[in-house]
Amino acid sequence: MTSLSLYSILSFSYNLSSLSKNTLAIIAKNLEFIGFIGSLPMDKSHFINFETNRTGELFELLIDLARYLRSPEGCPWDRKQTSLDFARYAKEECEEYIEAIEKKETEDINEEFGDALFILIASAVAGEAEGKMNILDALKCAHKKMLRRHEHVFGSKKAETEEEAWQSWHKVKEDEKKNKST
Repeated sequence: MTSLSLYSILSFSYNLSSLSKNTLAIIAKNLEFIGFIGSLPMDKSHFINFETNRTGELFELLIDLARYLRSPEGCPWDRKQTSLDFARYAKEECEEYIEAIEKKETEDINEEFGDALFILIASAVAGEAEGKMNILDALKCAHKKMLRRHEHVFGSKKAETEEEAWQSWHKVKEDEKKNKST
């Protein structure tokens, strides 16, 4: 596909030129979500001029940014990295995040957490491109697993102490491992 902007593609394809770029981006995201169309290219102004105070929108923006950086209009270095390459960098970024927490420097903690999060997102985006995973499926798996592992919160038997919670967590984890091996 040529490097037309998202706005241009939708304007020409659907004759929606009277709509704003933000509205067109929302339409494209929804069409992509329901599988009607694949990922559409965006121009870099989408990332430069983006402002929100909503966590979910920023998370989606980071995923889109990682995809953009791997696109032909993006970064040659990012395009060359594999999901495993990014995962190895994530280990280093997580160590820097831990150091920032230990130092108790809020600005550094925020920065290093952001670095660690973005590199994991970049790894997931690369994994999608390699056909190894799907970010939406991975997020669903994480959600389901955390509900299962917190059986002492979401199940019928509540944990009253930290130790009971820990034991419940590990019992569920052990049961999951046993079930995987059978």
